[in-house]
Amino acid sequence: MRKSAIFLIFTLVVSGLRADFSVNNWKSVGIIIFPPSVKSDYGKLLLTPEIYDASEKSLADARIINGEGGEVPYTLLVLSEKRKTDYLSAKILDFGCTSSETSFDLYMGEGVAAHNRIKLQTPAENFAYSLWLESSNDKKKWKIIKKNGWLFDVTTDDYRSQHLQISYPDSTANYLRVHIKTKDAGALQITGAEVFRETVMPAQEIKYGYTVESTGVKDGVSWMELKFDYKNIPVSRLYLTAADKNYQRHVKIMIPGDKDKPWRQIAEGTVWKFDTGRYPDENSRIDFNETDVSKLRVEIHNGDNAPLKNTQITACGARKEIYFPGGGAKPYKLFLGNTNARHPGYDMASFFKHIDKANIMDCGLGVIKENKLFAPDDPRPWLEKHPLVFRAILIAVCLLLGFIFLRRSSEIAKGPGVES
Repeated sequence: MRKSAIFLIFTLVVSGLRADFSVNNWKSVGIIIFPPSVKSDYGKLLLTPEIYDASEKSLADARIINGEGGEVPYTLLVLSEKRKTDYLSAKILDFGCTSSETSFDLYMGEGVAAHNRIKLQTPAENFAYSLWLESSNDKKKWKIIKKNGWLFDVTTDDYRSQHLQISYPDSTANYLRVHIKTKDAGALQITGAEVFRETVMPAQEIKYGYTVESTGVKDGVSWMELKFDYKNIPVSRLYLTAADKNYQRHVKIMIPGDKDKPWRQIAEGTVWKFDTGRYPDENSRIDFNETDVSKLRVEIHNGDNAPLKNTQITACGARKEIYFPGGGAKPYKLFLGNTNARHPGYDMASFFKHIDKANIMDCGLGVIKENKLFAPDDPRPWLEKHPLVFRAILIAVCLLLGFIFLRRSSEIAKGPGVES
């Protein structure tokens, strides 16, 4: 009896402390709109800037509730870039050079699998050379498979950027011949080369709007400070272009810091455009770990060069969708805006890959509105918010302990041999 009574009180206290979904704790709500002509067991919803703006940074607070008040499980799918790399064995043969060209062959063996990339290794620093590439199966007949390639290295005391990779159309050739135009600089030392096939599934990107809060140039550095149109936007890539025909710039990406250091660097990279008429090439992309801050600062290090003309920046992030069962009672509502919510743990993430995605309903979201039932959450502990309940539990515990004490005292007074 004593154990049962104590367990009952413990259960009452713990059940009172547990926090389930309560509509009063979410600030915003939007109705999920199902397509009228498609019937499927599952639906998907694109995460839009408006959803990020109304949610917490981590999206831990996103909850789908059906028409009966039940919580609907979901899983999040991020349509980011995916890469697969298959390496081949390659030998460097017939290395040679003149005052203006370095050339060598790469031999992958007979009957090789397809390949489309070469990555060179060199200790050389601070160069920019054009190149072209040939392929052959017998070292007698050669055909050009790459005309417009570039290699470069930028090295300073605290930074190094290299572009030593050559891409070309898929090939099963046994031999590759690399020609590097060294501009009368003599031989470019090559210490190794990797040949491989890289398959890329591009990310499905969403562009995010912003306003330019400020720009400037100081000590050879041009900068732009961007403020996004919505909060909590997940940005992971920038594209930087300019009107100049030929340039190469080191770029730093910064996010807001603290009072001692207002901006903190999170990434850096190199953008370039070479348009000499013979070997055009360009890279405008800088990738970095996803950030959901409201502002970014982009610094362009010009060195001794003039600032770039008409610089344009595009901010992007991977498309994100949530998938959920759609057969429950309607309407479905998406609740957002709870600072105390934790990430839900649904089983759907584990079996999502087995779902037939051919006919999934493409759903939309109505206008996100203020939840009229929202009541600011009281941060105090549960027992502190309910003092009467606490007192009742305390009195019950005291009475129970008193009863146990009196009964035990009575048993002791009766002496040994008395069954209880």
